Amino acid sequence: MSGAQLRNEITNLLIKVIKNNPRALNEKLRNYITSHEFWANVEYLHKVLKLIKIAIKTVESSNVKFADVFLILVKMAFAIKAMLTMGNYN
Repeated sequence: MSGAQLRNEITNLLIKVIKNNPRALNEKLRNYITSHEFWANVEYLHKVLKLIKIAIKTVESSNVKFADVFLILVKMAFAIKAMLTMGNYN
């Protein structure tokens, strides 16, 4: 799924939960999931998971080279570093 599709899917799921039980989400959680920071974190997570998927497919291929795997690991490291830097998780 693309980031926009993932966001729409999560939003639709949360709307269903809220409609079925309006008290299911307290106000603090509701404010958090509607914040820009939450969706930026979801987007970074999506990017990292996408790179992990590519890494697994690369490793499973019959003509894999260590350089291919190394390149993907470097891309993953940069994506994780960007996520940690932007999200202030350090």
